[in-house]
Amino acid sequence: AIYTRGLDGCINQIIGSETVRPSLPTPLQSGQSVFDLYPPETLRHLLDNDAKVIASGAPNAQEDVIPEAGGHRIYHSTKFPLYDADGALTGISGLTHEITEYSAGLHQLRLNQERVARSLMESSFAVLVADLVTGEILAINRSFTAKYGYTEEESLHHHPVSMGICSQPVYDQIVGQLNTTSEITQGKFHFVCKNGNSVPVEMNAFVIRNGHNPVAVALSQDQSRAEAAESRLQLIADATFEGIVLHDHDKFLEVNQQACVIFGRSREEIIGTSFWDLLPKQSLATVRQVLDHPQPQSYEVPIVRPDGKERQLRVRSQNVSEGGQTYRIGVFQDITEEENLKVQLRRAQKMEVLGQLTGGIAHDFNNILASILGYSDLLKEALDDNGNERFRHWAEQIHSSGIRGRNLIRQMLSFSRGGGALAVPTSLTGAVEEVLQMLKVSLSENIVVGTELKPVPRVLIDPNQLHQILLNLCINAGHAIGEDHGTITISVDTQQISQQHCASCVQIFR
Repeated sequence: AIYTRGLDGCINQIIGSETVRPSLPTPLQSGQSVFDLYPPETLRHLLDNDAKVIASGAPNAQEDVIPEAGGHRIYHSTKFPLYDADGALTGISGLTHEITEYSAGLHQLRLNQERVARSLMESSFAVLVADLVTGEILAINRSFTAKYGYTEEESLHHHPVSMGICSQPVYDQIVGQLNTTSEITQGKFHFVCKNGNSVPVEMNAFVIRNGHNPVAVALSQDQSRAEAAESRLQLIADATFEGIVLHDHDKFLEVNQQACVIFGRSREEIIGTSFWDLLPKQSLATVRQVLDHPQPQSYEVPIVRPDGKERQLRVRSQNVSEGGQTYRIGVFQDITEEENLKVQLRRAQKMEVLGQLTGGIAHDFNNILASILGYSDLLKEALDDNGNERFRHWAEQIHSSGIRGRNLIRQMLSFSRGGGALAVPTSLTGAVEEVLQMLKVSLSENIVVGTELKPVPRVLIDPNQLHQILLNLCINAGHAIGEDHGTITISVDTQQISQQHCASCVQIFR
């Protein structure tokens, strides 16, 4: 409402009285005295304010609380002195409006601020309030004292750096971020306790601006236990025999030590690189289909390590969420050796079947060789009485080949039945000479077989196995030479060796 009135309180003009005083039975009218509208306490306050306006000759503002039925109403008024043309004071003009609800809201806001401040200062967080311009500490709570050891007397009106709570670089980093963004969320810093211990902290901070210097409110929490727990979890993850990776369907975010071993790369080389760069192109479509499935999935995929070796992995993966973001975690094993063992097992099973087949064939060959050996003996006896020397030589070759065939059949039967070798004193030079006769028909004409045979004692060995060893070595050497001209030399000699372990049976021999 806008009004003018005389010094006696009588209203000369008024606009908006029904809005300002809706509780009055009739709106205020010219000629009414405002002094009749107030109780004594409020009237005394009003007259004191009038006296200030008259004495100072300047505007003056005040708040008036007017009791009414069921409560009270609050008004904000600004009064001005009125003068006539001669400069004589004739009355007072005023502008007044109701602020009951505004004042109640402001009061509630103050209560809420007090409750928030009280809850904040009584929380388990270490709270520090400081002037952002000067760095002066304005307040700390009990948790700050308990965690860092500084009392209020040691903290208030001091600078964090001069106290030793933090270093100058850390302080500059905090203040710089607050000046730029007005807040810090989950910042990682190190604070120094009164006893000199440096502790890792996670800090959230914000800036309050209220007309004066901006004030920083920092809430920090000791992360020593969290870091210790994280370190232990990392130890557990690194100690597992399985590789573990975390990725966002595109880039690697975290890996454990076993994953680095399997990939053949360091942690720095893996993190941040594309998940798809480690996979062969023919596997990309399959893996994408698996990753698009939200449920846990298992699959096998090959990878190629930097050294060029291909490894086969068995992977189990599923989605995980953190902070509303979805990631994929994969746990995998290197099953390359397992796959090799499966191949060897299949070969062993084939060999078992082959052994059974060999046993059956060997019996039939034994019958054939028995006939060959028998007739070769008869032929030799007939030629001994009266025969050509050349024919006698051929008969001896037939008989010798039959003997070797019989020994070979014995080996086949030993293989099929799993029997052991029969070691007897054997001449190495004699075995070499027998093998040379067989090599003449086994090797191509471009290969020359030479010998360097020195007299050595007999050795305890199965002669059939010795023949087989020499044959295999020479045939493999012939394959290595191929179509080129070359020489295979078989040497027999003695050699002194120190104590050794057999690579096959791991027994010590001297």
